[in-house]
Amino acid sequence: AYTQYNWNLLVGINTFSAANLFTSIFNDLKLGKIIGQKTGGGMCSVLPIVLADGTTVEISSNNCSINLDLNEIESGVKVDEILNYDDFYDDDKLINAIKGK
Repeated sequence: AYTQYNWNLLVGINTFSAANLFTSIFNDLKLGKIIGQKTGGGMCSVLPIVLADGTTVEISSNNCSINLDLNEIESGVKVDEILNYDDFYDDDKLINAIKGK
């Protein structure tokens, strides 16, 4: 399944919800290096609440995803190699981050 490639994942604060879960799975399975900034988090199911006056509110529930170490991922996934947001589109700096320089 494409094991001939060296995979890397570029993430940041805008990596949230299902993309946050994907990042956690990518990390747990050691598919490659995670580069960028800590993810934005999220991945708890949404709990809709209807108040007595008919107002509806949606909040994160306590039904959250965890990683293989049984740690919650709601507050984000840390990266292996930090890269400033300004450098996300700088090919040289991306290559250096991939190489671990």
